Amino acid sequence: CDQIKAKTAMAAWARTQKLPFVCVGAAGGKVHAHQVDVADLSQVTHDPLLAVMRYRLRKDHSAPTGGKSMGVNCVFSREAVKQANTNGDATDDRSRRWLLELQWLRIYGDRDRNLWHGSRRLGH
Repeated sequence: CDQIKAKTAMAAWARTQKLPFVCVGAAGGKVHAHQVDVADLSQVTHDPLLAVMRYRLRKDHSAPTGGKSMGVNCVFSREAVKQANTNGDATDDRSRRWLLELQWLRIYGDRDRNLWHGSRRLGH
């Protein structure tokens, strides 16, 4: 879900219930999978979506300021957002393959990683 209101509401609810919550930042304009990181929302950089969420949690839900932990773990990239090219696409063929492989791993897990490489070679 990339809707700020929804992410903020879920994070605020989890904070009030003192439950763990993991949020994923925006992927648009990011092409380097090796720069993905996990940190508390108070430490997230290079992610406009999570920056707005952090602002709203502080403004509307009394989340701590000054670098104190907000209790919201985030998966994000420290990579600067790459501007879209003339086609409106910020990714190249190599990064598309990375993203497809990451989706494959999410669905099938590491145990089937060889199937991905085999199917890619066969052109499937």
